[in-house]
Parts: sequence; structure tokens; C-alpha cells
Amino acid sequence: MNIKTPLLAYVALASAVAHAQYNHVITEGPYDIGIGYEDGWHLHVHDEVGMNELEPEEVLFYLSADSRLTIPNDPRFSFLGGNPGDDVWVIPQIENPLVPFLGVGSEEMPGDFFDSYFESDPRINGQGRWIALQLVDLRGPGQFSVWTTGDLGDPTVWMATSDGILGDDKIFDLEGGHAHYNWAFTASGIYEMDVRAMAFKDGHLLTSDVVTFNFGVEAVPEPAVLVATGVALGALLRRRWKS
Repeated sequence: MNIKTPLLAYVALASAVAHAQYNHVITEGPYDIGIGYEDGWHLHVHDEVGMNELEPEEVLFYLSADSRLTIPNDPRFSFLGGNPGDDVWVIPQIENPLVPFLGVGSEEMPGDFFDSYFESDPRINGQGRWIALQLVDLRGPGQFSVWTTGDLGDPTVWMATSDGILGDDKIFDLEGGHAHYNWAFTASGIYEMDVRAMAFKDGHLLTSDVVTFNFGVEAVPEPAVLVATGVALGALLRRRWKS
């Protein structure tokens, strides 16, 4: 019996399943939603270690079971959109080496390109060359939210779909700045987050096209999938041995 053909088929199938749609499946390490502007907006995924820029449609941020927490019995976290004790998957503001570490940054900007203005949003209430990253739409099986945690544990909510997608679902970044956030999802599956960037230049609001960033919450192939594929291969081999 020649097992080379089914074995090669198994390897090809495993590879195809793991990379069916995305060239980069991010499971750990520091990355940013990068914001740049040079003859137009450039929203991308920035690899903080390799200093590479990746196109968002090629990237999936993967949250494994190591990112799974439970919603606390605390009314301050009602924005998560679930019930106390329910599962929630979180990319944390403080780095956990077992899950992605995701920030928002515009370090490649010179720091003096956009207009400085007073941002009256109560979460900011300050002067600066602000770039806003606004949530436009979300497609996924659960609720999504982004927040930062203060010194006393109080959350500042930047985005939350539990009350609908509103005009204040946005993150503010100082031009040339960088910050990390908590990113939460209330169900397993694939999420597509549509965002756009906006800032003022010479008194005019410059708005980017809508760009989609992708998240997989225990929803891309893990060893169990490959094991299942291996079981199928085993059945195929047994049939070939008998024939």
C-alpha cells in the first residue's frame, strides 16, 4: 500500500484549514492597530517586535481558552453585555504572554501634523492633537467592548456594543502616541470589527475609509481539529489496508 498520497493530502488539508483565510494568526505578543497618514490614512496591524506592518484583512487575532474569564458581579462591568458568572474572553490591558497584547498607536506620525484642539469628550476633556478611532460596525456572535482600568479598578469604557453602536464608541490617541486596552468578547466565534480614523487638519475633519480587523475567539483550528483530521486519515488508511 502507498500511504504517501493520503499523508500528503492530510498535511495539505491541515495547512489549508489553519491558513484558509488569514496569512497571520496572532496568538501572543505585542501588536497595535496602527494609525498612519501619508497622502491619506493607513490603518494597519503593527508588529511591535518585528516592526512589520501587516494588512488587516490578512490578520486574525486569536483568543484561546487562556483568555477566558468570568463576568464579575459588579455593576461597573454591566457594559460587557452578559450576566455575572458568564464567560468572557479578554485581551488584557496588561500583557499576558499566553494571549495577544493589543494596543492602538500612531508612533509613526510626527506628532505635529494634525491640528491641536480641545476634546470635550468627558473621557478626555483636554487639549491635544487627537486622533479618534471610531467603531462603525461589529459582526460576531456576541457583545464586544473596549475599556481601560484605572488605578482603583474603575473602568473607562471606550467602546461597547451592549447598548448599540453609538457616536461615542471611539478610542482617542494622541498623534504619535500609543496605549493598550482591554478587548472583550462574550461568545466564541469570529468577529469582524469595522473602524475608521478621524482627525482635524487645517480646520477640516479628515476621515478614513472603514477598515475591518478580525478576531477569533476559540474559533480557529487548534490541535483538536488536526486530531479530528488525523482520525479521518486513519479511517482512510484502514480502508486502504483492507482493500
